[in-house]
Amino acid sequence: MIYNPYGKSLNVSSVRLAGGSGSMFRINVDGSKGTLFRNIEIKPKDSLYIFIAVTIDPTGKNNPIMVSDSVIFETNGNTQKVQLVAWGQDMHLFKNQIIKSQTWTADKPYLVLGYLAIDSAQTLTIEAGTKIYFHRSSFLYVAGNININGTFQQPVVLQGDRLESDFKDIPGQWGAVIIMEGSTGNIVNYAEIRNATVGIQIGVDSTYLNQDLVLSNTKILNSSFYGIWAFGSTIHAWNDVIADCGQWALALLRGGDYTFTHCTVSNQGVLFSNRTQPSLVFSNYIAKTDPKTGGTIIYPGDLKNANFDNSIIYGNFDNEIGIAQIEQGGIFNFMFDHCLLKISPDLINVAGSSHFNSIISDKPPAFMKPSDYRFELDSLSAAIDAGSMDYAKLYPLDFKGNSRISDKGPDLGAYEFIPGGAH
Repeated sequence: MIYNPYGKSLNVSSVRLAGGSGSMFRINVDGSKGTLFRNIEIKPKDSLYIFIAVTIDPTGKNNPIMVSDSVIFETNGNTQKVQLVAWGQDMHLFKNQIIKSQTWTADKPYLVLGYLAIDSAQTLTIEAGTKIYFHRSSFLYVAGNININGTFQQPVVLQGDRLESDFKDIPGQWGAVIIMEGSTGNIVNYAEIRNATVGIQIGVDSTYLNQDLVLSNTKILNSSFYGIWAFGSTIHAWNDVIADCGQWALALLRGGDYTFTHCTVSNQGVLFSNRTQPSLVFSNYIAKTDPKTGGTIIYPGDLKNANFDNSIIYGNFDNEIGIAQIEQGGIFNFMFDHCLLKISPDLINVAGSSHFNSIISDKPPAFMKPSDYRFELDSLSAAIDAGSMDYAKLYPLDFKGNSRISDKGPDLGAYEFIPGGAH
């Protein structure tokens, strides 16, 4: 906007785009398009708008492009300048599409507008280093299956499409990865899922089918509601970090079969949310309100297993574990073995010692810098050497590829402490 703070009219001799007709920018001054405008009168204490747009031609390469120009003002012989800088990025665009089997590579980023759905019996394969951006309220639906093949050096990144620094830690910028009922063969390795509403939803509450996911070496960070939201599903997870959610970090509802080994869950809540739920909850039912009667309908499901081994579940609540069981829900098996937990001693006493083995509940994990999502262990952490070698031998390498089985004992969580290592 151009302001005239004076008590009499102001004449702006000229407003021009420095790059002229060759500029990638376009300007509109007080409703008129062009590159040069002369003798613009602004009444006392008034203002006018200048609208600016830019088109950055795609190059077909995975390189952000910066373009610059300036708007130059001349008033009473004085020259003023407003610098224009814009960034653009060529990308693959998907808008409200159902896709067949295909492979995504790191040649250019991918942008999802609205929804992207993987059709039933089809596979989306995503290679290391691929970046996927989601516009506001956009979702990825998996009816077939998804195969993410990232690496430690080149993870697959799924996040919102606002790349400004001000949006770095804003939760809820996009929807979720939703693995639909009956979807099997899903594999996610070395992915980073950031700033979603729900990181991964697997299954839906209205049906009871078996869908599964193998989740390894993956970070789910800063979700406005839930990190993982599962209904009667099968999840086999290791070396995962789930941190800072508006409510549950792990919600394993209406039964299922779950194993989390060498995982780190840390929940300090998120911006703009008043967290009321613990980091972890598991149940053998869900309860819904009958829209006709207003009563409660119970949907049961067998909790075949909910096993947490050599893991850390911590947060800023006094108790970060929620257990919800009804007898008519059927099977209800769970076990915490060699874990550091933020848990009420009363909950352990009520549930019984047969569900808890070698638990550290009176000491914090001493993460390196959780405010920056650094969940490596400090040298004084109680989680160091506190794990079972039986589980470590199943997954002998930590998130960074460090050995768990070459010292006195494996550490709890996704990271093995390395003396003198990089922090």
